[in-house]
Amino acid sequence: MNLARLQAQSLRSIIAFAGIAWAATLVHAEDASAVRAGKELTLQKCAPCHAVSRSQAKPESTAPSFEEIAAGPKMTREALRAHLASTNASVRHPGGMPAQSLTENQIDLIFAYLSSLPAER
Repeated sequence: MNLARLQAQSLRSIIAFAGIAWAATLVHAEDASAVRAGKELTLQKCAPCHAVSRSQAKPESTAPSFEEIAAGPKMTREALRAHLASTNASVRHPGGMPAQSLTENQIDLIFAYLSSLPAER
């Protein structure tokens, strides 16, 4: 293989690697943005009953903290979506979690935040 061909091949490899690195950076930035937006949303919607971060004192309720939820064995996007789409409060369980009016995007943001929490699994 001659030197020019080897240099061209090396240049193509470098460009390909740079493209992959750039794409990975964009994905990470989008993930970080979703986590931040999810935390902001949980502070607005969930913090009255749940401790959504370590810096927040646990409210006077029986609701689990977000770290407890994140560590749960059923912590999946689908399980979260199903739980948030239904009401868990009833006449028999008035202290249960009330139904939430959340969009699919908001649920995805909450899941992104929950997924970012350190959990001993």
